[in-house]
Amino acid sequence: MSLEKVLKSMSALEPLPLDATPKTRKTFEKSLMNRHRLSGLIHMHTSGLLAASGIDVVNSQLDWTDPQIDNSGPTTAEARYDEIMEALDDPMFLPEEWLQPILKPMKGTFQQMEHQAFLHLVRGYFPAKSVEELGELFDGARGDDVNLLAFAASIALETNLDPTARLHAREAIMQSIDASDNSQSFVSSVIRSIQCLRFAAEWALLPSLPGGRLWKTQYRTDAFSKHNAEFVATDHTAQEFNKRFSAFTNRHERVITARNDLRRLFSVYGPAILMHPAWSPVASYNTSTTGRSTTFPGLLSLFLHGPPEFSQDYHEENDKAFKQLIKILLPT
Repeated sequence: MSLEKVLKSMSALEPLPLDATPKTRKTFEKSLMNRHRLSGLIHMHTSGLLAASGIDVVNSQLDWTDPQIDNSGPTTAEARYDEIMEALDDPMFLPEEWLQPILKPMKGTFQQMEHQAFLHLVRGYFPAKSVEELGELFDGARGDDVNLLAFAASIALETNLDPTARLHAREAIMQSIDASDNSQSFVSSVIRSIQCLRFAAEWALLPSLPGGRLWKTQYRTDAFSKHNAEFVATDHTAQEFNKRFSAFTNRHERVITARNDLRRLFSVYGPAILMHPAWSPVASYNTSTTGRSTTFPGLLSLFLHGPPEFSQDYHEENDKAFKQLIKILLPT
């Protein structure tokens, strides 16, 4: 990563709020002091090199204004991929670093959130020394009643042997999460993502069941009735029905695509894609948004078809970090 990009990331940091909790203050202080130490070492080293090389530096000759850094980000999938891959050799994120998007999800454009999420995938997650140590860093809300009920329902529905009924049950769980006040919490995103992964896997298997693709047709018809109950119950013309059903079908395809994208990422990166809230699909039957940037499909393709070669340690550390986090968020 270039020093200008390091400066860019430093410039984006905000001062610690006065009402920050002691744990948040401790985490922020540790991270900021480490950056301060490294920048000081860089200054000492360059100063030593200048002196040893007989180069006199007059402060008035230096331009201390911030460089004009373009914050808009790259505009093509290839450029975005190249920028993210610059971090490939950077060390894994430490717990106090990878907890930040969980405790305080960033507010930005889809591209900015995707960029952060891909950076976390590329660098990976270094686990804490213990669950207890991670718990000391964690000051966010843990699983509330809505999430715990959704978690219990997620386990219970696995005994349902009816393929389409099971898919509808998964939809119901995701809807219950989205309808709660806690829909933006990290716990919610994990449960939603797990249901999306299971849904995508089971959806792909439907054509192989007796009856073939009729299962998917039946599911779409049933789902339309569930999501348009008031419309279905009232009088309407065939033209009105076709228009409403066509709009629903388009949203249905976007929902399926979003869940399949997550499944494809999971097949390569494993539980690491559950460690950042930006990966949880937001495409739904209620809105037309995909929740992704326009260049995301191309970027996703690059990361799926030409993924970095990670060591076994990368996957093991990610798995360990995820298990530690879940033990705190959803204790059993």
